[in-house]
Amino acid sequence: MREDKILRWLIESRNKIVKQGDLETKSVANVSVIQNWYKPPINEISVNPTLDSNEIAVIVCESLDRDKIGKNSILKIERRWIENNLANYEILEALVYCFDFYAKIIFDAHNYLTNNKPNKCSYLSNFESEIKNIKNDFTLNKDNFLTTYLDINTLEQLNPKNFKIGLREKDFNNFEDNYDFLNEINFKRDKNSNLKEQADFYFEFAKKILSVDGFHIPTVILGKKDASPKFLQLKLDGKRDTYLTIHKIAQIIEVENYESIIFIGEMWVAIPDDDKPELLPGEYTNKMEALMICALNKDKEEYIYTNIFERKNDEIVYGPKQIPQNNTANFLNPIKDVWAK
Repeated sequence: MREDKILRWLIESRNKIVKQGDLETKSVANVSVIQNWYKPPINEISVNPTLDSNEIAVIVCESLDRDKIGKNSILKIERRWIENNLANYEILEALVYCFDFYAKIIFDAHNYLTNNKPNKCSYLSNFESEIKNIKNDFTLNKDNFLTTYLDINTLEQLNPKNFKIGLREKDFNNFEDNYDFLNEINFKRDKNSNLKEQADFYFEFAKKILSVDGFHIPTVILGKKDASPKFLQLKLDGKRDTYLTIHKIAQIIEVENYESIIFIGEMWVAIPDDDKPELLPGEYTNKMEALMICALNKDKEEYIYTNIFERKNDEIVYGPKQIPQNNTANFLNPIKDVWAK
């Protein structure tokens, strides 16, 4: 425990509180402007702890050069309460770490002393699962406690759209009752299939879904060894929603140790105009619809397929399948950052 900086800080802080009455703390905010999928510069500023995030945002925006900030940018404000002897950690985050550490010791001791009969202690029996998961719950929800995302133009607070668990693995075969085209797909899914085989299969599957339904809900498939894939259906209303949602999925991947992700969805494509770099593909007059799949894993394998399509007489007409060379899915950078740790 002495070699663990956070645990040592906890003991020293307890002794300091007993002898001196309080710790030396300060309130700071890590402020950044998110304009793309790369990590933005972070500016740490001291803030009055009584200010809310919107009040901090007003102060920050007074010093921003608006001409250099894109219209779809997000202002991120992360509140941090720092103790001088643990400057690199937020206090709440450090305390969750300590709680998780000591909870494991208590449960191990309890199981050992009671001959693996934890039901002898009603409190631990009732709350063991909840207590053991507190670290994961904090990781998944810490943005709710510490971080605020705002539209940099209106300072309206932004929240990721709720997404629902999609089809379970056992439901997949039931598709044959609704989509007879499944019999035409030769590739049979296998839990041991590699990432490219999965990307090939799901891309052909997605094209059939789009042809039948006329649309394809943005879908994410998370995978890991010896486990059924997890399907998530997303609601993405623009670039800001996409950023916040992918960030949330990255947290799920970190907590639940997923090793691969496949993203499927419709997109706009257009030939960019160098004189109008601020335009998104959907804002061009010459925009075209396309279906896209991006597959990557923690081993840095990555596959991207796109198919431009047209709607003619209530039918989807596909162009040739395109496989971009030396391209990468920048919008999945938050997930790549998790696997790079």
